[in-house]
Amino acid sequence: MRKIPLGTSRKKSNRKLYLVRFDLFELMHRISDKSTDEVFLSLLKKNSAADLKSFIEEAARQDHSLREKFIIRFIESSSFSSEEKYSLLIRSIAGLAGADHEKFRNELSQFLIKTKQFTEARDYLDGFEMAKAFIGDFNSLRDYERDFVSKSLHEIFSILSSISKSDAGFELKEKVFDFLLNDVKSVSQKFNLEEKEKWILTLIDSSSENSQLQQILELIAELIGNNRSQFGEAMDDKEEELLLQAKWKILQQLGQVDEVRHLLESNRRIKSFRVKLIDECIHSRQWDEAKDLIKEGRRIELKKGTVNLTSEWDELLLKIALEENDVKSVRNLALQLFLSNEYNFEFYHLLKRHYDPSRWKSQLDRIITSIRKERAYAMKGIHAAAKIFVEEEEWEKLLLLLEKNSNLEFVEQYADYLKEKFPEQLLEIYRKAIRRFAEKFMGPEAYRIVTSALKKMQSLPNSKEIVQSLTIELKVNYRQRRAFVEELNKVIL
Repeated sequence: MRKIPLGTSRKKSNRKLYLVRFDLFELMHRISDKSTDEVFLSLLKKNSAADLKSFIEEAARQDHSLREKFIIRFIESSSFSSEEKYSLLIRSIAGLAGADHEKFRNELSQFLIKTKQFTEARDYLDGFEMAKAFIGDFNSLRDYERDFVSKSLHEIFSILSSISKSDAGFELKEKVFDFLLNDVKSVSQKFNLEEKEKWILTLIDSSSENSQLQQILELIAELIGNNRSQFGEAMDDKEEELLLQAKWKILQQLGQVDEVRHLLESNRRIKSFRVKLIDECIHSRQWDEAKDLIKEGRRIELKKGTVNLTSEWDELLLKIALEENDVKSVRNLALQLFLSNEYNFEFYHLLKRHYDPSRWKSQLDRIITSIRKERAYAMKGIHAAAKIFVEEEEWEKLLLLLEKNSNLEFVEQYADYLKEKFPEQLLEIYRKAIRRFAEKFMGPEAYRIVTSALKKMQSLPNSKEIVQSLTIELKVNYRQRRAFVEELNKVIL
């Protein structure tokens, strides 16, 4: 330990040590007051461009995402060609995906916006080069954010389609078509069904000559072949249907009527093709042939074990029955479709139009009975019955339906139709519905619903005592629910 010199007191020595410590603390405090941004900017100004360049090179070797961000930021100032520039840009965006998903999404969105802007500004070449770059790197992009990248691909195809339909030069349109026909084919091996459909439709849109349509037909034949097993069967039925649909569209555009008919006939096992054949038969008034195709289609679906197959086939039969003015079939099919299509009132009104008004009332009981027999008879069926009673002004039957199904929401929906005709009965229905609702539901929203219903009850004649009694009953029964009691206090008794 250092000795204190003669003539110096210990008290004075301690004071000097305190002052030194205070000065050191003050210095550290000043440094800590500086923000990181201030320190960064200060150092940035003090260091030379050569030192900064050296630091960036070293940092980029260790942190690849920094390299990608640097390229994205400064690629525009490079002397690369447009094709090289956009290819480097999209690869750098793809390189961000693993390290920074948010940055990846933002930069890819900006890439798409810029592609659109070029096209809208009639700079079609740059728009095309950017679209090419995106599709060229699509498979590496889709490894991350699959849905987002797939949606972006759809936008890119839309941009290419718009270039094909624009006032761009003939040569550029040729380039777009050739790119879609040849270059995209190699990338398409990893397309899902929707992506493949968008590609082929864009390709068809970009064709301007019959010779180009013929080239697409050759491509489709190749893709159909690639989808075949060694036994000649389709490995993916949905893809085969997609490709055959595209072939049908092209043959239609080429006006090859016989080829279209042959394609439909040879692929009638596919439902969409069978429906096209049926539509053709209806158009040419070949009713029996159309019905045979419908029956056969239904049998095929039954063999496959298809559930709920009747709706579409019955709609086609209804279409034929209307054309033939077959009133009996129209009635049966309209009722069946009303019941099987979640009570679609379009079929109900069609059914009604095919009855004489004097006979229609007698059919209502039959329809309501049919609704109640449905396996899925629940709130949808009850609402359908209520809607029928409103349309037909069967107020007593609507009242009875509310009495049997005193769900508060249901009562609220139809109370206005009955409040003038049956106020006393409606008060009792409300009371029952509110009790059930309060027992089942809790929470601020539920309490507000109860209060609102009580206020609606008050608008009915002779309701004062009933509402007062019910409100007190609820306060007593649910006194532990303080929020409920506070809400009930808003009802002015």
